[in-house]
Amino acid sequence: MSGTTFRPYEGDEPYIFVSYSRKNKKTVLSAIEALAGAGYRVWYDEGIPWTEEWPRHIAERMDRCAVCLAFHSAASAQSRHCKAELHRALSKERHILSVYLEESVQLDPGLEMYLALVQAVKSYDLADIDAFVTRLGQEAAFVPCRIVRDAPDAPALTVEWERSGQIQWYLDRKGVLTVAKASDLRSLKTVPIPDFQLRRPRAEQGDYQRIQQLLDAAFSGRRKLDKKTEAAGPPDRQEEDEPGKAAPWMAFRDEIRAVTIWNDIDAIGQKAFIGCAELTSVTIPDSVTSIGNEAFRDCIKLTKVTIGNGVGAIGDQAFADCVSLKDLTIPDSVTTIGWHAFWHSRDLSWDGLVHVKIGRGVERSIIASTFSGRWSLAAIEVDQDNETYRSREGVLFDKAGTSLILYPRGRAGKIYAVPDGVSDIYPWAFGACRELTTVQIPGSVTSIDEHAFSPYGIGIERDDWAGLAAIEVDQDNETYRSREGVLFDKAGTVLIRYPVKRPGTTYAIPDGVTTIGDYAFSDCHELESVRIPDSVTMIGDGAFDGCVGLTSVSIPDSVTAIGDWAFYRCRGLTSVTIPDNVTTIGDWAFDRCVSLTSVSIPDSVTAIGDYAFWDSYKLKSVKIPEGAVLGENAFFSGVRIVRRPPRGDAPWWMWWSR
Repeated sequence: MSGTTFRPYEGDEPYIFVSYSRKNKKTVLSAIEALAGAGYRVWYDEGIPWTEEWPRHIAERMDRCAVCLAFHSAASAQSRHCKAELHRALSKERHILSVYLEESVQLDPGLEMYLALVQAVKSYDLADIDAFVTRLGQEAAFVPCRIVRDAPDAPALTVEWERSGQIQWYLDRKGVLTVAKASDLRSLKTVPIPDFQLRRPRAEQGDYQRIQQLLDAAFSGRRKLDKKTEAAGPPDRQEEDEPGKAAPWMAFRDEIRAVTIWNDIDAIGQKAFIGCAELTSVTIPDSVTSIGNEAFRDCIKLTKVTIGNGVGAIGDQAFADCVSLKDLTIPDSVTTIGWHAFWHSRDLSWDGLVHVKIGRGVERSIIASTFSGRWSLAAIEVDQDNETYRSREGVLFDKAGTSLILYPRGRAGKIYAVPDGVSDIYPWAFGACRELTTVQIPGSVTSIDEHAFSPYGIGIERDDWAGLAAIEVDQDNETYRSREGVLFDKAGTVLIRYPVKRPGTTYAIPDGVTTIGDYAFSDCHELESVRIPDSVTMIGDGAFDGCVGLTSVSIPDSVTAIGDWAFYRCRGLTSVTIPDNVTTIGDWAFDRCVSLTSVSIPDSVTAIGDYAFWDSYKLKSVKIPEGAVLGENAFFSGVRIVRRPPRGDAPWWMWWSR
C-alpha cells in the first residue's frame, strides 16, 4: 500500500501526474497528501506491481495529465522509470514543474538541457509543506487541477474552472475568484483578460443603490471645457447596459470577495470587474502591464489593492468610485494614469482614501480629476526620483515647484500660503477642501485657472465642512488683487472668483467691474441675491452655475452676452428678465433652472443656444424674436414657443402684450 489515505485520481478532469523515486516515498507522499487536502486532483504510482501492462498504464496516465510534477533527487536521477516518465512528458509537451529535494542533483545531460527551460522549486526537505502547496498554487497550470469541494478542509466551489477564450477561471465559496491563462495554450507565455462591454449589472446591491441615487450627472453638457486637458468633465454616465459581452464571472459578482490573478496574465481588460460590490481585495501580479478603463469601477467595498511592479498604464476610471480604498501605492513601473482613474462621485461622507504614494515613473498624467472627490485624502507623497512631480508637505507640484497641481481635499489646516516661486495654479487645485478656509497668493503667481477654486466633480459642498471663505493676494502681485476676500484681476475690472463659503447671502459686485469671469460664482450655494452694476457687459461661462440658493438676479442693460452655463442649475430662480442689449444666450445658460416660470427675451437676442432652457420644465410659454436662431433643444419639449415680429412691424396690441 502507499502509506497514504489518498487514492490516485482516476477520472477525466485535469490532474497532476507525480513523478518520483520510491526511495523518496515518505517525503513525496506527504506532499501528495497536502496537495490532495488543498483540493488538487493528483495521480501517482502507489506501488503498481511490475507487469507487462505497467509501462502502458504509466504512459496513458502521463498522456492525459495537465501537468507533471517531477521530484528530483539523486535516486530519481538514476531511476530509469523516472527518466522514462520525464522523456514521455517532454515528448507530449506536458507542462513540467521540477521540485528539487536535494541541493545537488546530477541529471542526464539531455534531460538537464530541457529541464533548464522549465520552472523549478527548490524545496530540499519540504519542511514547510503549506508554503510548498501555496507556491505550487501560484502556477497557472495547476489551476484546472484543483477542485476545492474535494478538499476535506476547504469549502466547495461555487463555480468549477471554466474556460472563456484564452482565459480560465473558478470561484470558490470563500468568494475568491481565480483567473489564469487557459492551460492548453502552451505556446503562449501570457494572455490578457479581454475587454468587456457591459457597464454594470442591472441588479444592484442594496448599499450600492443607497449611494447611486445621490447625484445627477453634474457634468452633462459640459463638453466645451477644453482650454486645458484638465478641464474636461466626465462624459454622461450610462445607466443602461451597453451592448456587448459581460465578463463571464459577472453572474456571480455578488459572491466575489477577492480576486487572484496568476502570473500568466499580462493585461486586465476594460470593465473586467466593474460593479463587484462585495470585492474587498485584489492582488495584481508583476506580469500584468496594463489595467483597462473602468476595470474595477464601482467596487465600493474594495479596501486593498496591490498593483504589481510590471504595470505601466492605469486606464481611465480604472478604480473610480472604489470608495473604501484607504492607502494607495502606485509602483515605479507606472508611467501613465488615466483620466479620473481614482475619482469618487458618491456619497461625500463615504470615502476612505487618506494617503497616496506615487512612484518615480509617473509622467504628465496626474491632474486634479485623477483624485477628484477624494474628500478624505490628506497627503500625496511623490518619490524623490520622479522627474515630473514633487510633493511638499503633502501638496502636489510639478518637479520645478512652479505649478501647484493639487491640494489634498482632506489636508489639515485652515490657512494655506502658496509657496513663493509658484507661478501657476491648476484647475480645481483647491476644490472642495474639508478644512481650508483661506488661501494666500504670493506675488510670484501669474496664472490662476478659472476653475482653481471651484468644487470639482459633483458640484456639492457639504454644509459641515469649512469651505473656502477668503482668497488673499499679496499686494505686490502684479496680476491679481483681492478685495474683501474676493479675487479680481489687478485692474479690478474682472471678478475672477467669489469663495464658495464667503460669509453672507447677498453680494454687490463693485462698480467698475466689466466682466464676471467664467465660473466666478459657481457652486456658491449660500448666495441668495447678487447685485450686478451697470458697468458689467459680459457674464462669463458658468458664472453662476450651481448657485442653488439664488432666487433673484437683476441683469443690467449694459450686458450684451450671457455665456454658456451662466445660470446652469440655479434651481431657486423663478423669473429672469433679459435686458435689451443682450444678443446671445449661451448653450445651457438656464438649463435645470427647475423653478423658472417666466422669462422675458428682448428683440435684441439673435441666438439662443443649445439646451439654453432645457429641463426648466415649469416654463409653459415663451415669446421669442421672430428672427432668433434656436439651438438644439433650446426649450423643454412641453414649452409653447411664440415667435413675434420686430417691434416696428408688429401691431400696437402686440407691443402692449409683450
